[in-house]
Amino acid sequence: MTVLLLSLLASWGMGDIPDFPSTPFHSQDYNFEVLDHCPYGTGFCVLLDGDVLFYTNGAVLEIGEVGSSGEVAWLSELKLSGMAYTTARYGDRLYVAVDDQGIAIVDVSSLDSPQLLNLFETAGRVFGLEVRGDTVYAAMGSEGLEIYDCTDVSFPALLGFLSGFNLRCLELEDDILYATDKSKGLAALDVSDPTMPFSVGELSLTGQYHYGLAVDTTFDLAVVCSWDKGVNIADISDSSNLTLKENLPGFAVWGVDISDSLAYVTAWNDSVHVIDLVSHEEVASFGFGEVDVVPYDISLGNDYGAVAGYLGSWWVFDIADPANSFITDNDVRGGFCEVVAISQEWIVTGRQGGKLEFFPTDDSLIPTRLTSTPDWPRDLEIHNDTLYVAEGWEGLALYDISGADEVNLISRLAFDSVHVWAAEVDSGFAYLACGKSGFIVVDLSDPVNPSEVARLAFGVRALSILKDGDTVWVGLEGSGIWLVDVSDPGVPVLMELKPTADDVLDMFVRDSLLFTAQAPEGAAIYVLSDWRVLSSLPSEHFTFSLDLSNDVLFIADGAAGIFAYDVSNPGHPHRLGSLNTGGEARDIVSVGDTLLVADGYDGLMKVLFLNLGVKESAPSLICAVEIWPNPVVSTLYFSRSVDAALYDALGRLKAQAHGDCLDVSCLREGVYFLKGTGWSQKFVKLHN
Repeated sequence: MTVLLLSLLASWGMGDIPDFPSTPFHSQDYNFEVLDHCPYGTGFCVLLDGDVLFYTNGAVLEIGEVGSSGEVAWLSELKLSGMAYTTARYGDRLYVAVDDQGIAIVDVSSLDSPQLLNLFETAGRVFGLEVRGDTVYAAMGSEGLEIYDCTDVSFPALLGFLSGFNLRCLELEDDILYATDKSKGLAALDVSDPTMPFSVGELSLTGQYHYGLAVDTTFDLAVVCSWDKGVNIADISDSSNLTLKENLPGFAVWGVDISDSLAYVTAWNDSVHVIDLVSHEEVASFGFGEVDVVPYDISLGNDYGAVAGYLGSWWVFDIADPANSFITDNDVRGGFCEVVAISQEWIVTGRQGGKLEFFPTDDSLIPTRLTSTPDWPRDLEIHNDTLYVAEGWEGLALYDISGADEVNLISRLAFDSVHVWAAEVDSGFAYLACGKSGFIVVDLSDPVNPSEVARLAFGVRALSILKDGDTVWVGLEGSGIWLVDVSDPGVPVLMELKPTADDVLDMFVRDSLLFTAQAPEGAAIYVLSDWRVLSSLPSEHFTFSLDLSNDVLFIADGAAGIFAYDVSNPGHPHRLGSLNTGGEARDIVSVGDTLLVADGYDGLMKVLFLNLGVKESAPSLICAVEIWPNPVVSTLYFSRSVDAALYDALGRLKAQAHGDCLDVSCLREGVYFLKGTGWSQKFVKLHN
C-alpha cells in the first residue's frame, strides 16, 4: 500500500497530497478530432439515495438500483464532456461537478433515461456540492464558496460568493453550511441570505488536507477526515463556537458518512472503519480482499452503504449489522489508464490497480477482455501474439494473447525487491529499467522459463529504456541517460553517462537524433554525435511520453493534453496542434494520423490528427470559404453560401451550417471547426 500511495502522489504532481486531478490547462485546441473515447476512468463519487445509486466513473454518470439482497441492477448511464466528480440531488435534479467546466444539471425523473438539462460555468473547479430547492452551493477550492439560483435551468444565476477559504466538502443543515477547509479544518457558514454568506465559526485542526465531512444534528456532531491526523469529532451545538471533542489518530482517511450513531470512514489502505459517535470507539472495520480499491467516497442509505474506488471500482456492503458488515456486490470498470500498446488485432491498456484491458482494433473502444495483474502495469510491448508487461514489483510477465476469448499467462519472472518500470524486447532478450535496481537483461529463448543473465546498478532510479542496435539507452531519475553496450547481452558494458535536464521518462532514436520526454522540463532533441541540444519543447504540465509519425512529433503532456509538432526541421520545431484531452495524457501511440492516448483519469481516447496545416501564428485555415468576424460573438458570416458541419474542439458535431451566415450565440466560448466538402475553417467563439 505504501508503494500505491507514493505512486498516486507522483501522479498528482510529485509530492502533494492526492486530491482531484490537476486543473486542466486552457491551451487552444486545434488540428485534432476525437474519434472515439472509452470514458470509464477513476471512481470519484458515490451517492446512495435510498436504494438509488449514483456513481461517477471517469466521464460517466452511472445510475443503478440496490435490491433487497444488496445487488446492484444498473439502469442507465450518461456520458459527460469531462470527468465527473461530486454530486448532489434534490428531487428530480442531480447536480454533477464536471471537470473544470462547471456544474451539470441532470433530470433524473426517469432513472432509465437521465437527461442533461444544462452544463453551466463556474469560476473554477467544483470540489463539493450541496443543494436545497433550486439553490446550489459549490465549494470552489481556493476560490471559496459560490451560490447559484437554478430556478431557470437554462440560465443559472450567481447569487453570492465568499472568499478567504479553500473549501472541499459541504453539508447543509438549516441555514448553516458546514465546510471542510483544506488547510484550516472546519468552517460554519451562515447562508440564510444566499446573496451575502458569511462565516460564523471556525475550528482549526492539526495536520493537513482536511477533506471528508459528515454532520449529525441528532448528536450535534461533525466528523472531519484529516489526511495525516485521522478522524476529528467536533461539537457543533453552537455553530459560532465549534469545539473538538475527540481525535482518533489515523493515516490516509478520506471519506465519511453517518448512519444512526455510527460514522463509516474510508481509509486509503483499502478499509472502512466504523466509529461509534457516542463512545468515540471503533466498533468494526472491514476491507475489500486482495483487490486494490483506494476508496475515494462513501455514502450510506437504508441497509446498505456504497464506496467509490479511485481505481475504477464500486462496492456495496451491508450495514444492517454494523459489527459484521460484508460486501454484497462490486465490480471494476475502467480506472486510471497509464499505458497503451497496439498490435494488428488488439489495443491493450494498463490500468492502475492491476488490470489489463483489451479492445479489438477493428471495433469501437469497447473492451472485450479484462485481465488482472498482481501489480500495476508500468509498460507494455506486443510482439506477434505475446504481450510483455513490466509489472512493477512482480517483475516481467509474458501473456499469450492469440486466443479469441482469453488471455493466458505464459510466465512471470520476478526479482527480490526489484520494481520493473519499463521493458524493451529484442532478439530473444528483454532489457529492463528497474528503478533503484538499475538495469537487468532477461533471456527469453525459453519463454516459459525466462531467466536473468545480467544486471547493472546506477545509483539512481532507472525509469525508461530504449535499444538501438547494440546500444541500450537507460533513462534515469533526476538527470541523465546511461549508454550500455549489449553486443553481448550476457555481459553488458557501461559506456558513458549523458546529461539531461530532468527525469527521462521516454525516448527514441531516429537517424542521428535522440528525442526525449523529460517530465516538467518538456521534450528535448539531442544530436547524438556531440550530445548537443538541438531544440527543446517546454512542457505545459508534465511530459510523460512521445511518438513520432513521419515528421510529426506527438507529445503526451499530462493535464495539458497532447501536442503535435512539425520536426521536419528538428532545430526549429513548430506546433501544429493541441488538444486538452480532459484527463491526464500519460502515454501516446501513433498509427499514421490516428493516436491512442492513455488519458489517466479519463480512460482511453482515439484521436485523429487532422494535419490541416495550422501553424501557431495562423488565425484560421486558408480555404475557398472566408469567414468573419473571427473571433465571433453572435453571428458568423461566409463569403459564399455553404453547406457545412460545425464541430467543437473535441470533434463533437454541434450544428449544421446552411446559407451565408450562422448564429453562434448559443455556443459556449472556445474553438470550433467548420467542415464542408473539400474545405475547413477554424474560428474562436467569444463570450456573449
